[in-house]
Amino acid sequence: MTEPFELQEMTQPSPALPIVPAMSVSLGQGEARRLREIAARIAESQPAIISTRPFGTAVRSGLAAGLWLLIGDAREIALAARGESTTYEYRLSLLARDGDLVVFGREPLPEFTRYRAEQLGLGSIVSLNPRSGPRERLLPLAERCRLDREVFSRIVEKTRSAGGLTILPHIGMGSAWRLGAAVAAASGQEVLLASSPPGLTRRVNDKLWFARLVEEVVGEAALPKTHSAYGPAVLAHRLRALARSTDQVVVKVPDSAGGSGNICLESREIAERPLSEIRNRVLRLLRATSWRDAYPLLVGVWEAPVVSSPSVQLWIPREADGQPIIEGIFEQILEGREGSFVGSVPGEFSPSWRWRLA
Repeated sequence: MTEPFELQEMTQPSPALPIVPAMSVSLGQGEARRLREIAARIAESQPAIISTRPFGTAVRSGLAAGLWLLIGDAREIALAARGESTTYEYRLSLLARDGDLVVFGREPLPEFTRYRAEQLGLGSIVSLNPRSGPRERLLPLAERCRLDREVFSRIVEKTRSAGGLTILPHIGMGSAWRLGAAVAAASGQEVLLASSPPGLTRRVNDKLWFARLVEEVVGEAALPKTHSAYGPAVLAHRLRALARSTDQVVVKVPDSAGGSGNICLESREIAERPLSEIRNRVLRLLRATSWRDAYPLLVGVWEAPVVSSPSVQLWIPREADGQPIIEGIFEQILEGREGSFVGSVPGEFSPSWRWRLA
């Protein structure tokens, strides 16, 4: 094969997390050098993207084997449900070990805690339940922990006793880092976050930013046609232009996830319609998703038929700790015209495709 990859021995992951490598494939030296150059250019042109300076010197990215605080919350992702949703809270809590702290928006179901401790043998957790009044429910869970005096004091006490803390958030945006900074200041201990810095976390969850990176790393052929639209007039113009050369087009809220904010349109319905009609129709559909006129939007081609939607599960450590570890290759289960994500199953690919995806 001519791909710039080579098989190597896998770096052993941190024993603190149940990371089980599925296969071994690493970048060749030349390809790794090229990617470091791309990373260096990004860091130089956008220094804030990797900065954690606003949170103080006692807070940084990392993972330690000591006490953990797990926060399964997606509220900071655009269009995420603002009400109480326990799905992510329960899911992430399965990483907790005996004695770890887990944040829930409300008291967890006794049946779940018994199942977790007795059936799965994961031990007992310390459940934290910050205030959940009408106002608090709109805030990220990490923010609620920081503002709830009783819960915050308990986290600080546990951190001080353990000699440090690692926060494992569902997504490491600003609220988790602010909580980490507050705990570090109050406890006098170092706080790690199992997350990239918040600026980088936001970028990689932005489909427009990530698309540009894919083009630079892999090439234009790796993407369907993808454009940005910074206003309603440009949005309508780009949609109609694409509709005249493909069967389906899509508008996406670029920093959402799981199919939320996807508007899929049949090209024949808009290819010859007036721009004003296209604009009004799409804006109406977007606002029905709770989108609030935030730009830019992604405009692209909705490819069909799709044979598979693969997903590679990775553990990405700090560079000094080794290369990314491939935990598995899956196929996403998508429902509806907009492709809403509802789960995944182990991928059934040929060995050559598994290798190429890895």
